[in-house]
Amino acid sequence: MILYPKITKNSVADIMRTEKELDFLEALIPTLAEGAFKKAYVDALSSGSSVLEAIDGKIIEIFPDGTQKFIKLIAADRIIKSQ
Repeated sequence: MILYPKITKNSVADIMRTEKELDFLEALIPTLAEGAFKKAYVDALSSGSSVLEAIDGKIIEIFPDGTQKFIKLIAADRIIKSQ
């Protein structure tokens, strides 16, 4: 037998509060992801590793000393239409 909790005005208010908090936190995801990406980029260069970056339709390898090496051309952005 499954027992469901009794729904009261207070429990609905708690759910709404939780939904608002979740919406707020979800809105932060792009900013947090951008910060994490930048940190990983700097950490990689700081550790002596190179990073790959797409710049003007090309894959470029960037080294810790700032030098760049062309790797290959990449296809232009493509718009994919949903069906």
